[in-house]
Amino acid sequence: MEKKDIDLFFKKDERAVKKVYEEYYHLLKSLSFSILNDEASAQDCVQDTFLAALTSSNYVEKGYFKAYLCQICRHISLKRLEETSRNIPLDQDIATQEINDNSLISFVRSKLDKDEYEIFVLKVVEKMKFKEIAKIYQVKASSIKGKYYRALKKLQAELSFEEEAK
Repeated sequence: MEKKDIDLFFKKDERAVKKVYEEYYHLLKSLSFSILNDEASAQDCVQDTFLAALTSSNYVEKGYFKAYLCQICRHISLKRLEETSRNIPLDQDIATQEINDNSLISFVRSKLDKDEYEIFVLKVVEKMKFKEIAKIYQVKASSIKGKYYRALKKLQAELSFEEEAK
């Protein structure tokens, strides 16, 4: 994304807003979905992300616009998860878990903690670099690498354990 497009985005230029939206929508939706595991809520969080970015004055020009948007999206998604987890009845939780048990995503999610899972999705699905992910989490890239490789080892151990059990 070019600097002029980002500048125009913050000036609420319609074409620039549309360009930024089209460029980052899929990434942000994937990030939000990895946290919420709900399509509609993920879409809502992406909309809220763009609205928050447009109305915020916190962006500092350092060339990390994508990380800036991801950070907003992650924060909004985690807040939504916290709010909804207080209101979900146990039966719905169990039904949702049964539906998702058959998918690879559910397997990965069940074997990794929240941060490992998010990092795994950003690295594998979204093909982000460790440095970009580190900006989102506001930590060093080496910390993200460590969590990513620990997550891979966990998954590898689980897969080999299940293979031995057969």
